[in-house]
Amino acid sequence: MPKIMYDGIEFDSEEERLFFLYVKELKQEGFVKEFSFHNKEFVLSEVVKFSWKKFLKTKEKDVETTLLHPHVYTPDFHIEWNPKAYGIFYCYIDDEHKFGKIPFINNIDNNGDNIGSYVEVKPAFDMNNMTRLFTINQKWMFQEYMIYIQKVIPIGKNTCLFAKTFVPQESMFTPKTKKPKKYKFETKSLNEFIGGFNE
Repeated sequence: MPKIMYDGIEFDSEEERLFFLYVKELKQEGFVKEFSFHNKEFVLSEVVKFSWKKFLKTKEKDVETTLLHPHVYTPDFHIEWNPKAYGIFYCYIDDEHKFGKIPFINNIDNNGDNIGSYVEVKPAFDMNNMTRLFTINQKWMFQEYMIYIQKVIPIGKNTCLFAKTFVPQESMFTPKTKKPKKYKFETKSLNEFIGGFNE
C-alpha cells in the first residue's frame, strides 16, 4: 500500500492522516497538550539466542545463533491531554460512569502520573485482518506495561470516531474543489460537539 505524505509526515493510511488532523485540531483548541505519531517503541519480548560448539577440522568454535528475534510494538499515536478535555475526550479506566462513553482512555503509571492515551488507528474494513495482530499486542502491552492501547476507527459507519464526536475542519471539505465532503453520517464541528456539553 502506498504511503500518504501530508504536512511533511509519511502516513501508512488515509485513516492515520485523518486522525492526525483530528488530534491536531484538538491541540490547536487547547484540549491536547502534545501528541506524537509513531514515536514510542515498546519491547514486548527480547531476542532469544543460544550458543553451541561448531567442530572444525583442527579446532572447535563457539557459535551464537538467534532463535527468536525481539518483538517491538509501536503505537500509531500517543496523546497527552490537558485537564479541560477530561470528561469530554478522555476518562480513566476506573471511571465507571464514563468508561465506554468517553472516546479515549488516559493511562496512569505506577506513581499515579498521567501518561496519556495510546492509539492504534484502523480502517472500518480490515481487509488484511490486521486487527487480530493488534489484539495480541494490545493484551501483551497491558500485561507488560499496564498500558491500554485503544483501537480507533476514524471514519466509517455511525459508530466511528468522527460520527460520535466531530469532524476536523480540514476534513469537512474536499482538498481540490473545497466542496463539502460527504460522509455516511451527520457531521458536527468541534464547537458543535463541545456545545452539547454546555447545554
